Amino acid sequence: MNMLYTLIGLLGGLCLSFVFWWLLNHHLVPKLKFSEELSRRPISYDKQAVCHQFAFKNIGKRSIINIRLKARVRIKLTNKKGAKILNYFDVSLTNNEIFEMKPGVMLRMSLDVHNSSTLDAPLLNKSIVEKLHKKTLTVDDIFDFYPDGDFFVQIIGTDIYSNATKVFESTHYRKADVRSGVFTGQTLDIAPLESWGITHT
Repeated sequence: MNMLYTLIGLLGGLCLSFVFWWLLNHHLVPKLKFSEELSRRPISYDKQAVCHQFAFKNIGKRSIINIRLKARVRIKLTNKKGAKILNYFDVSLTNNEIFEMKPGVMLRMSLDVHNSSTLDAPLLNKSIVEKLHKKTLTVDDIFDFYPDGDFFVQIIGTDIYSNATKVFESTHYRKADVRSGVFTGQTLDIAPLESWGITHT
């Protein structure tokens, strides 16, 4: 009889653990969604000619806190032995920490490659490094020299009530995923530049 009670208790514990795990991973974790494309628009307030942004939105019902962001560019380069290898370089963002993101809020973030010191690398094209030193480097330049490269963003955030933490990763943005325009309102859609009275560069 004692064995039966022990077995029932064990099975009950496993069932409760599974229910808790399911709730934690399906209902109590933060929920974020990334834009499917990068926006591109001309600017005049800095040395680079254009600005590229991604967007992300809290699609959950609770606030997300202690948000940290990290952006990287992935480029296939040839090493000294002639082998093709993938290299990852950190990319600066306008902000890499956010205290709180309320439900329904959408944020835009710029990929500040012109401030990314990790791109000062001997394996990269000399023009990339020169533009980096001049603070004129843009995402366009990266794609022009490395059309197979891609950018991606990782975000970690915590649910304000459950304290559950989750890591999110965006799509890998390639050259074909860049669209001229501006993110509008609280959507993840990119509106044409003309709708904002902006001309193409």
